[in-house]
Amino acid sequence: PLTAPLERVTAEIQGPTWPCSTCGTTNAMERDTCADCGAPFLSVLREEHGPLIELPVFGDLMKLGRGQRFAIAFGVVFIIVVLTALLGLVFG
Repeated sequence: PLTAPLERVTAEIQGPTWPCSTCGTTNAMERDTCADCGAPFLSVLREEHGPLIELPVFGDLMKLGRGQRFAIAFGVVFIIVVLTALLGLVFG
């Protein structure tokens, strides 16, 4: 039987890290949320100052998942490449 609380095992994190603004846990940059409390990256700053990145059509980008943000970025780059190619054909 368990008679005492388990000790927290903290592994050495390699590479860049970010401290959780809620609980202070050090997290690897690959994580979107804190490994300990689950708070999103810069959650306290977002609560104090509102959205960090907001676009007219999409709203607060930080509420979207990583895949959704990637899809939006890919779409924007794709549109710029297509428009550049069309301008090159028209004026080239």
